[in-house]
Amino acid sequence: MFNHEPVGYRCPFCLVAAGGEDQLTSRDDVVLESSQAFAFVSSRWWPNNHGHVLVAPRTHHENLYDLPAADGYQDAWHLHVHVFPRYADDNLYNTRPLATPATPNERAPYSHKLRRYFADAKS
Repeated sequence: MFNHEPVGYRCPFCLVAAGGEDQLTSRDDVVLESSQAFAFVSSRWWPNNHGHVLVAPRTHHENLYDLPAADGYQDAWHLHVHVFPRYADDNLYNTRPLATPATPNERAPYSHKLRRYFADAKS
């Protein structure tokens, strides 16, 4: 397996999985947790798909495949998937620039709505 993770890398996903937070992700962004995985609203948004969620395993696994760095296009060296809300004519794959930062206040309505949804789904 080819790894891209730099020596001494401090994984932000592992920090969140352990109950911590950093300058980009707070505990308020977490919308669902289990013993195996967790999900949180991303701090980086695509122009027409605000509120997308990252889902990651609690244990640190960098990637699934042996990808060259250029093909990996990763900036968090912890296996994860993106779950985008989709809207009519959102042009998700044709928008540039890709992601832009979202503040905690911008993310909060999405986190709250998703937490309510998952809480209702459990009942």
